[in-house]
Amino acid sequence: MEVAIRTASPVEAPVLAGLHLRVAAVAYDHVFPPEAPAPSVDEVASEWSFRLDPGRDRRTEVFVALDAAEVIGVVVAEADPSAERLGRLSRLYVDDRWWGRGVGTRLYEAAATLWVLEANWRARDWYERLGWEATGQRKPVWAPGGIDDIGYRLALGARHQLARPAGLDESGVNADRSR
Repeated sequence: MEVAIRTASPVEAPVLAGLHLRVAAVAYDHVFPPEAPAPSVDEVASEWSFRLDPGRDRRTEVFVALDAAEVIGVVVAEADPSAERLGRLSRLYVDDRWWGRGVGTRLYEAAATLWVLEANWRARDWYERLGWEATGQRKPVWAPGGIDDIGYRLALGARHQLARPAGLDESGVNADRSR
C-alpha cells in the first residue's frame, strides 16, 4: 500500500466534501432513516472551505491520505470548541474501498503526535504509561548541547483500553447485551 499523508490544500474543499458525503452515506446508513435530509455538497464544501481557509486561526490542521493523486481519506485536528485548551480529532473519513487497510490509523497518527525532550524521562515514562510510543523521529531543540526532542504517537490499542467507557468491550460494543 503506497498511501501518502499530507496537509490538505484549500482547493481540495470540494473533493473533501464529496468524500465526506460518500463515506457518510455508507458509514451512517444504519444510523439515519432514509427520510432524514442529507446535507448538500455545497453546504459540506462550505464547511471544508472554512476549515481550510489559510487566513483562519491555525489551531486547525487537516490531513489527507492519497493513493497516487486520489484523496482517499481525511482527518481534522483542531481545538475543541467547548474546551479551547484541549485538542480534538474530527471528520475522520476514509473511502469505504480502503476500510480495514490502515488508512484511518495513518490519518489518526498524523493528527495525534507529540514531542518531548529526549532526556525528560519522567514525562516520557508517563506518556508511555498512557499508551504513547516513541516513533524514532528526532528534532534538535538546542543543537550546541545535543538536546533533542523525540516524537511519540499514541498507540491505538493502549489508548482504547485506557479511554474505554464502563460497560463497553474492547471493540467499543456494549458488553451487557441485555440493554
